Amino acid sequence: MSQPDFATLRCQVCGRGPARNLVIRRHVGMLVMQRFVKLRAALCREHGVALTKKYLGKTLLEGWWGYISFFVNWFVVVTDLVALSQAKKLPQPDVQPDPASQQAQAAAGPATPAADAATG
Repeated sequence: MSQPDFATLRCQVCGRGPARNLVIRRHVGMLVMQRFVKLRAALCREHGVALTKKYLGKTLLEGWWGYISFFVNWFVVVTDLVALSQAKKLPQPDVQPDPASQQAQAAAGPATPAADAATG
């Protein structure tokens, strides 16, 4: 399956384009356990950079506190830096959201990307 062109994607938060499918991760290390959070969403530059910085900041603060987490956290930090780079390469979003996108979001409910959380 081919990746959709970023010029045709719309941000799942605000409905503006262009957007890009991003995978943003967060890791919480606990002494003997760890928690992973993964967000997959089409995001514009503004929201992609903001959400990636938020997740990266929490990972840098909470990700190191475990025996295995110290090593796993490096992977999460690198993947978030890649996502941040991809978001920053997007052009500035449209001033106005796409009207068709607004109607679809109104029918679907609140425009907030859902995070897939797995505890392990």
